Amino acid sequence: MEKIPAHIVTRPKNEGEQDLLLGREYEQFTVKDLNGNRLDDLTVQAPVNGWTHDGLEAIEIPLDHYENGCDFYLGDNWVGSTEL
Repeated sequence: MEKIPAHIVTRPKNEGEQDLLLGREYEQFTVKDLNGNRLDDLTVQAPVNGWTHDGLEAIEIPLDHYENGCDFYLGDNWVGSTEL
């Protein structure tokens, strides 16, 4: 099955933007469908040393989830979507 890197928006793009990863480095990465249902097969525990921006951006999501749409979370905090 084809996979695509997740569209993660934790990394600040402009000066003064908040880094959405700070304080969430050890949170579980979860994927929810567009109805808010958690997709347990796509849950990823934080690495021992915590998430990095590169690590989050390297997570691959199966293509069928992109076709149906889904959102990405660290803990309860939204950090990306297939809809970007």
